[in-house]
Amino acid sequence: MAPVGLTLKKSHDKYAQDPQGELMLIYRCTACGALSTNRIVADDDPVAILEAFKQGALRTVELQQQCLEGDIQLLLEKDRFKVEICLYGSPVPM
Repeated sequence: MAPVGLTLKKSHDKYAQDPQGELMLIYRCTACGALSTNRIVADDDPVAILEAFKQGALRTVELQQQCLEGDIQLLLEKDRFKVEICLYGSPVPM
């Protein structure tokens, strides 16, 4: 399994306008190419997680399509603020 991006855990609040939830890693199986998600835990390296986000945000349309088919919302560059808040509690200075 190789990390390919980030997503947010789906909220059960059907009235939520913006998906808020736990940050999760998206993995792709190196053997079959299937996608899966996994929770991020406290001892995961935030720098490596941010790198997975950056790589996912730059991925091809193919990954975006595969995520859509798997009902996974791939976080993109426009979601950077949310990712930084989840990881660090505040946006990261550029």
